[in-house]
Amino acid sequence: MRFDKYIRKKSSKILEKLIILNNDNEQKNTKSYLFINSLINGIEKETDALNTKYFLERIREIMDCNDNEFLNKYRVTKIFNTFFKFINNLKIKRNQLIEKQNSIKEKYKEAQNKNVDNKNLNEIIEKEIKSIEDIQIEIGENIGILLKTHRDKCEQIIDKIINKLIPSYLNSNYNYEIKIVLYLSDDLIEYIGQEKIIEKDWEMIYYIINKYIFNDDYSIKQAAAYGMGIFALQTKNNFSKYGQKLIDNLCKSLNLCINIKNDNKMESKEDFLIFFDNLVAALGKIINAQFNNEIIQNNINDLIEKWIMNLPIIYDENEQEQQHEWMVDFFIYKRNLIPFNCYFHYFESLAEIYQSKYSNKNIDIQIELIFSNFVKKEDKLRNILAQIYENASYEIKNKLNILAQKN
Repeated sequence: MRFDKYIRKKSSKILEKLIILNNDNEQKNTKSYLFINSLINGIEKETDALNTKYFLERIREIMDCNDNEFLNKYRVTKIFNTFFKFINNLKIKRNQLIEKQNSIKEKYKEAQNKNVDNKNLNEIIEKEIKSIEDIQIEIGENIGILLKTHRDKCEQIIDKIINKLIPSYLNSNYNYEIKIVLYLSDDLIEYIGQEKIIEKDWEMIYYIINKYIFNDDYSIKQAAAYGMGIFALQTKNNFSKYGQKLIDNLCKSLNLCINIKNDNKMESKEDFLIFFDNLVAALGKIINAQFNNEIIQNNINDLIEKWIMNLPIIYDENEQEQQHEWMVDFFIYKRNLIPFNCYFHYFESLAEIYQSKYSNKNIDIQIELIFSNFVKKEDKLRNILAQIYENASYEIKNKLNILAQKN
């Protein structure tokens, strides 16, 4: 079932407009489901990997742009079961291709000379394997959107993800399969939460994110770090059972990253920089979500120092707003907990954030309040600011001058 790219896009846009412009919710929901169903039927007949990926992207967009719970439980389960079948069939197909690839390599070895046909065939198989992996990742993301939009209709889905899908990928030697495990684990933490997942399964998810924070692949570590942060946000009961190991692994990873960053070994590597931001953000989530927990209080000074000294969040745009709002609120409401040696970095970071892409209107107003209500009225803070100004870049000096003029 091959479609010309223009026809594909035009037909899907028309169908999408029919869904969005329809004011009757029941009709809109039915049309959305029928559109999703038609795309799924297309995937079942499709032989082209790019088309398949395009169909999956469209399904994900439709589910994400509709109101939550727009599908009934039967339709939710039916869509998931189709995804489950797709992802398992692709796993089988991929394994068959790997066996074929290994066989070609053996023949290539035995020949003891360059066999151009074998070499070309190997490249074709390698490309097909990569396409399968991309599609499996996309299916994983679709399952995540299903969890996000239909939290209260996912009991059967949750059971199948935890007891069948995750175990089949958990001990894989392939990074893309580990990514699927982590993406699904993160989605279960964020969209389903502790109250809907039984304790032994919540522990299993906790084990997964703790294990893979030390993986060699930074994109895998990033997903694990993100999971640690939302695990702290979503663990409403019994956090003491998990907190110490979570903190220890997070701080160990952060210390390793700081050493690498200070040596400029990875300063231009995007995966590393986003992983670093996610570690810092996870630390902020733990501090703010579990502030009154005994384990957090026992480590509070060290945790706050590590968090503040590694802000602002520069590379992960999704984490910036929440972390920087917490950053300014922390000074206003819990200033006594900020170590004095953090003040230089703290105020320089505020100036960097102010009126930038890392901020928003509310954060800018809060920064102005800090400067007008605290900095201008306290000698020690004015002295710190003077020292920052003396060594600052032109951009930071300009921001400090603007803030100095605010009432």
